[in-house]
Amino acid sequence: MSPERDEDDNGRCFVRYPPGEPQTLGELQRSIVGTTDDEDLSFPDLLALDLAMHRACDDDPAAKAQALCDLHAEGVYPPSEVMAWLADGFGRWIESEGETPLEVCLGLRDPSRRSAANRLRARQERARLSNLVDEVHRLRVAFELTISEAVEMVVARMEDLGEPIEDGYLRDLYRRSGVTHNDDFTDILRSASDETLCAILNRYPLPAYENLLKERTRPTLERIAELGS
Repeated sequence: MSPERDEDDNGRCFVRYPPGEPQTLGELQRSIVGTTDDEDLSFPDLLALDLAMHRACDDDPAAKAQALCDLHAEGVYPPSEVMAWLADGFGRWIESEGETPLEVCLGLRDPSRRSAANRLRARQERARLSNLVDEVHRLRVAFELTISEAVEMVVARMEDLGEPIEDGYLRDLYRRSGVTHNDDFTDILRSASDETLCAILNRYPLPAYENLLKERTRPTLERIAELGS
């Protein structure tokens, strides 16, 4: 459903919030999966979208800020949790007549400490590592991978981005996390089309999974290999 639009006398358009009919995360992801063959649509990064929506519901303001940027990049309106956080923060800033720094009003900086920047970086690093652990699990679910195989793919992607992480460290993080994530997105991955899974796989450097395709020892990867043959 297209967002409802108002237009003022100067031709400027405004989008009512929430735009169109609200969807759950699972509904949104299923609608995206259903439109991946549209030439006018680029295939969104479903893994990143899933992580962004989870960050949006996090109590950590830094997580909400990152979610806002990630969702905007994917062309997805932020959920009500993010909009409420923004409105509350700007409301506090307006009430203070601009005397209280905006980052304090948004909860991004503690006014009583000088180490705010360091603490923000620490929170961002914890969120980054948590996201990578989640990504390892998603890959295992989607492609029937071992822990080491999934870790190798994530490490290769991060290396490609210029943000390297040691494979042994990520493997240990995953094993200690006890992550299971039996949620809507896991169900979507289990029932996704081969074309959708192939598009997700293409996010990763080919050398990280090329041998897995050649082995053809797992049904999902064997079907994907057939698509490219």
